[in-house]
Amino acid sequence: MTSMSTMRALSSSSPPISLLDGHTTSLTQNQRASGNEPNSQSMAMEGLVSNDRLPVDCEPSSAATGHHRRDTLDRFARVAEPSLIATIRELHRVREFNLRGAGDMTRRVKSVCRRAAGLTPLDTGADKKAKEAMADAAFKALQVGELAGLAMTVLPIASVALDAQASFEKAAKGTERMLAKLALQTPGAEFVASVSGFGALGLSQIIGEAGDLSNYAGPAKLWKRMGLGLISTGERQRCFTDAAKTIEAGYSPRRRSIMFVIGDSLLKKQGPYRDLYLRRKLYEQQKKPDGTKMLWHRRAQRYMEKRLLRDLWRAWRSEA
Repeated sequence: MTSMSTMRALSSSSPPISLLDGHTTSLTQNQRASGNEPNSQSMAMEGLVSNDRLPVDCEPSSAATGHHRRDTLDRFARVAEPSLIATIRELHRVREFNLRGAGDMTRRVKSVCRRAAGLTPLDTGADKKAKEAMADAAFKALQVGELAGLAMTVLPIASVALDAQASFEKAAKGTERMLAKLALQTPGAEFVASVSGFGALGLSQIIGEAGDLSNYAGPAKLWKRMGLGLISTGERQRCFTDAAKTIEAGYSPRRRSIMFVIGDSLLKKQGPYRDLYLRRKLYEQQKKPDGTKMLWHRRAQRYMEKRLLRDLWRAWRSEA
């Protein structure tokens, strides 16, 4: 359940949606009067910070260097981390909301364009392709503002949806900047800096889905949380038709998608994880010579993603 301050942030008319201040240290007048001190979760949801500004006690000091810098981070990890994690997780949900909203508006505009082109489920063959081409051309024209020749029935609906799409995208970008800044205050920040192709936003997504990584007894539990684990039969996590297997797997396509995108980014950068992928791909080819190139690729990438999570888990626990 989100707090009332979260609902006020989501209903604000000025994008991007404001950052939930996870480090409010003072009690409200009503809380003082009632004597009810908020817990760490409610404190993580209290107050609003706009213009991408970090909470004051999250801002790195320009004078904090060397041993003093290390002491500051150690104190921060011990004292402020729970509310920091809660803030990242809430902002991650806000970002997901904005991205889904933008995608929904895009699909709505395309639907209006298809209807204006006269496309129906009964169309087939060349007639269907011609109408699809007309709908695609209308959508592209709307995106660049070329409105001449478009059906008047398209413009009123499409303009509203496109404005909403732009607002959602702007809000998502603002939230991403906040998430990246906050992720660099976690125990995984130094690990992120050492890995080419893995950034602060990717780290914030993992935290947003998995929470505090020090709560996991081993990397295998983190693998399962992110959709990379195995079930008792030795099969990998995925969607099963068998209800019992589905419950045991606890598989989330959304979390698996996050790791897939992170893994794809790692493959595009020269570094130890790409080298690991190439070695594993060769191993998969030798292990299953009758397999397809896509099978070898997917297995090797999955292996690399699991190694990244293992290394992140180790680095997190050593820093926290």
